[in-house]
Amino acid sequence: MRSIEGYSDLRSQVAEWRPIEMLGGVQAWLLPFAEVQRQGPRDVVVGTVLEADADLAQELATVRGLGADRGLGLGPVTRVRLIRLLAIWVLLIVMFLAIWQLLQPSSP
Repeated sequence: MRSIEGYSDLRSQVAEWRPIEMLGGVQAWLLPFAEVQRQGPRDVVVGTVLEADADLAQELATVRGLGADRGLGLGPVTRVRLIRLLAIWVLLIVMFLAIWQLLQPSSP
């Protein structure tokens, strides 16, 4: 695997956390869905300004909440919401096909 010039030190540090592996195909496509459960804020709160200043911690939480859904106030996208959206699209397609079939002229 190629490393970008100047990033070899960073790459070696990242490789200490978990081995760097090449992914392709379906495995690479499914990786974000598998990793979303382990992702989260990486701020250290104990012993920092966030521990001492509750207002700052609240503002940070508000900004993060708005950033997750681009300010729509819907919260993070969950698997349930994606499945519901897929079900609605399938129902719309089935309904369209049923109406199309009903509007077809009948042959004598």
